[in-house]
Amino acid sequence: MSAAPESARRPGTLQRALRQKIPARLRDPLRWRQATGIVLFAYATTHLLNHALGNISPDALAFGAGIKWAIWDNPVGTILLYGSLAIHIVVALQSLARRHNWRLPGTQIIQIATGLAIPIVLFPHIVATRGADILLGEQVGYDRLLAEIWPAGALLQTVLLTFVWVHGCLGIRQWMQTKPIYPRIAAALAAVATAILLLAFTGFVAGGRAVVANGPTKTPIPQEVFDASQATRLAVIASLAILILYQVLKPIIRRRRRRVVMHYDNGDGTTRAVVTARGGTVLEASRQADIAHASACNGRARCSTCRVLVLKGHDCLVDPPNAGEAALLKKIKAPPDVRLACQYRPSRDVTLRRLVGAGEIYDAATLADPYRFGVEREVVALFADLRGFTGIAERWLPYDVVHLLNAYFDRVSRQIEAHGGKIDKFMGDGVMALFPIGRQSERSAREALYAALKILQTVEAMNRENAAEWEAPLRVAIGIHGGPAILGQIGGGTHGPLARTALGRTINVASRLQDFAKAQEAALSVSADIVELAGIPRDGAGHRRIAELRGSTRAIEVVVFADAASLASALAMAEAPATLAAGGNAVVTTG
Repeated sequence: MSAAPESARRPGTLQRALRQKIPARLRDPLRWRQATGIVLFAYATTHLLNHALGNISPDALAFGAGIKWAIWDNPVGTILLYGSLAIHIVVALQSLARRHNWRLPGTQIIQIATGLAIPIVLFPHIVATRGADILLGEQVGYDRLLAEIWPAGALLQTVLLTFVWVHGCLGIRQWMQTKPIYPRIAAALAAVATAILLLAFTGFVAGGRAVVANGPTKTPIPQEVFDASQATRLAVIASLAILILYQVLKPIIRRRRRRVVMHYDNGDGTTRAVVTARGGTVLEASRQADIAHASACNGRARCSTCRVLVLKGHDCLVDPPNAGEAALLKKIKAPPDVRLACQYRPSRDVTLRRLVGAGEIYDAATLADPYRFGVEREVVALFADLRGFTGIAERWLPYDVVHLLNAYFDRVSRQIEAHGGKIDKFMGDGVMALFPIGRQSERSAREALYAALKILQTVEAMNRENAAEWEAPLRVAIGIHGGPAILGQIGGGTHGPLARTALGRTINVASRLQDFAKAQEAALSVSADIVELAGIPRDGAGHRRIAELRGSTRAIEVVVFADAASLASALAMAEAPATLAAGGNAVVTTG
């Protein structure tokens, strides 16, 4: 019998083969925790909304319970709910077991603490309700349960509601904070979450009082149900005690394991060595040694701010990236020696360098700001620059120059903001504005063009108002382009708070299009993609050009508008189809 190939006998070969068979998304425990957490949060939401109906009447409470049971008390809902609960617990315990230190952000500590406390109250509650139905055939409805636990068990139920809701909301926040829409809806989500929790509290109190006022229930819950519930609580407490004991004894156990040394190369010729037990992540070692290490997603492999360059000791075969890390590194096109510090667990001594600065650059007060390390957003960028203003500044008194610029910027800013844009910065006699692209990208493109039209008309109006005083009229050149851009906090030193701005190719192209408009002696130069996105016909007003922009490796098709009149004509063409469609709909409706 022939010997097995050498590769088949290597440790980890079978695991690597299995990883190749299973899709990356299904191998990522973070995705499982996220997906199951969303299911559990959906159930918690329906449960709290059901409690809130107690503010109306016990009948409304029972009606809401019927709707909740229709959603979850069926084969699909039951498997989805309890399967998610089991998977969520297993993945969370696995994450806790692999954690080597507890130096974490405050929100993450609260989330872990509430997550550990929830089973003490939740599991006995499940046994007393669903367990009683399955094992003893006892239907424990809201009226019977409230009659038994009110008012002695009210405090315990309040604690359960609070822990579940806080834990779930922190998880949803962690999941959504890297999404483009989150900054716009964060305040609204917080208000809704707070309202749901408060209404659930008051509904629970109102329901309990109403049930007690109706007198004792005719069919009290059997003592066996309470005994099973209490036994479950003791079992959960014992399990948590074992888990805590393991965490306490882990440092002692780890001392017998081989330790690794992580050498941090600071990039300035200095290094710092951190000795840690094998099996921990680089980010955990950084926090343990009080080394400032950026981590916008708190170590969940959802950003790349914690990435490090491994200078020595790296071996992808011995310490391969997990599915989540591999997917993110592929997305950012990272070279082979770049790893995510929150996922990389070196099994040997390594020398590494942090690629995103922290500590000296980022203040702890900015931890909640999603822009502190940069986020990618789709925007339409507009650059507008006064032409020939240098000559005016040389001839006029300084006060007159400042007054003119402020008057111009005030009018222009109002027009930009009126069309949904945001001023990014003023640069000498120029202005940069951003128009966020949401679900209605056509509208964003069109609003940017309308803002450009208003800027041109503003300059024309100022020229008419001051024709007798100004030797030469003001002229403006505008460039517009759209696409992905990096929005982040930029600055440093003792200058003051960091300023939010946009970076990237989209911004550079928009700036170069402004210069292209100047070179063409035109008022506006827009990328053809934005013109088409705004709904302007290809044969509409404006002249198409192929522009080779300075600093760009490839040419771009642009549409040049000579003045405000040609731009207004093009926008009128874009509005015509919508007007005809609206008119057609009106005829059908009235007919």
